[in-house]
Amino acid sequence: MPVFRQGERKFLYIHIPKTGGSSIERAFTDAGMDMEYQDGRVSATSWNTVRRCTPQHMHRDQLEAIFKIHKFDGIFTVVRDPMARLRSEYLWRHRDQDFEIDGASVEQWAEKAFAAYPRHPFMFDNHIRPQVDFLVDGVSVFRFEDGLEQMATTLNERWDLGLAPTLPRVREGTSATRYASKDVEVTDGLERLVSDFYREDYERFGYTAPAPAPAARRAAIGRDTATKVRSRLSSWLPRSRG
Repeated sequence: MPVFRQGERKFLYIHIPKTGGSSIERAFTDAGMDMEYQDGRVSATSWNTVRRCTPQHMHRDQLEAIFKIHKFDGIFTVVRDPMARLRSEYLWRHRDQDFEIDGASVEQWAEKAFAAYPRHPFMFDNHIRPQVDFLVDGVSVFRFEDGLEQMATTLNERWDLGLAPTLPRVREGTSATRYASKDVEVTDGLERLVSDFYREDYERFGYTAPAPAPAARRAAIGRDTATKVRSRLSSWLPRSRG
C-alpha cells in the first residue's frame, strides 16, 4: 500500500500482489511523486525480516489500524482474475528454481498453499490472500484486464496526476522465469480449488469462476442423480399396452 505524495495531496495505492503493482509504482514516481510505505528489501538487515508482510502488501485490517483512511485525497487498487493471478504467482514463487509448469505440479502446489493459509494468512508476503480482504471504504477498483493505461487515464482525469499515457513494464514473468502466465497448465482440480478459495473475489469483481461453487456443484450433482434415477425407474416400470 504505497502512499504517493504530490505536494500536500496524498494518494493511497492498495497494492494487491500480482496485479501490475511494480509498473504502477514506477509510473507514479516517474511522474515526480514521492513514494512512501514501500520497502522491497529482503536482506538480513531489512525490517521486512520482522514484519508480517512488506508495507506495500498490507491489507484492509492493517491499513485501517495505521491510517485515517478518510483523510486521503484518493484511494485506488487493481484486481485481477483469480486464476490468472494464481498462475502468475506460481511463476514468481518458483523464479529462482528449476520447476515444472505441468498441471499436476501446479495443482499440488496450490493445494498445499490453500491448506496452509488458515494457519499462515500472510504467507508469501500476503500474496495468497483473497483480493476482497484488501478493500477499504472509498476505494476505486480497476481491473487488470481492462489495461493499466485505462486506469492511468481515469486517474489523470479524476485527480490531475500527470501520469504518462503508457505505463512501464516491470517484473514481467517471462523475463524472470522464461514462461508467461498463460503457459502454466490448469487442471480440473485446480479450477475447483481456485473457484472455492477465491469465491468472493469472483463474485465481487464480476469474474467468471472456472468451476461452479460447492453448493452449485452439489445442486448439479443432485439434479444429475435425480435424472439418472428417473431414467432407471422408467426402464423398470412396465410399459402401458394401450
